[in-house]
Amino acid sequence: MHKTKITKLAVVGTCLIIVGNVIIVIFGAKSSATYTVEQLKALYTELAFLVYLLVMSVLVAVVWVLYKLARLAYKRQATSPTNVINTRLVPLAYALVSASIGTFSVLLGKSLYVLSIGGAAAAVTLALTFVGAGRFCCC
Repeated sequence: MHKTKITKLAVVGTCLIIVGNVIIVIFGAKSSATYTVEQLKALYTELAFLVYLLVMSVLVAVVWVLYKLARLAYKRQATSPTNVINTRLVPLAYALVSASIGTFSVLLGKSLYVLSIGGAAAAVTLALTFVGAGRFCCC
């Protein structure tokens, strides 16, 4: 399709990804804890998470800048296409940034689900209160 040859390294890498996913599914947690909105707020404000968020953000920014510089050098033909930067660093940087963003998207997706459920419950309670059928009504 794009006239790109599939290399042995790409096949090995793909196989390792598949094996890793199978291991995660087999040995991963079978159930996950359900958190309330207040528990999520507490977890997101803990120092350990904030340090993790800062370190990951800096790492992603540095790797992204390196990726952009390597791609710019390649476009300017300052390096040959077989240079180590283009054959090793660019794919590694791309994978690191993608994995980091991917883990955050799963985390934020789960949190958004909990917040939407909590938000919907709060909206229903508030609406019922205004019409006089809520539990907070003082009638």
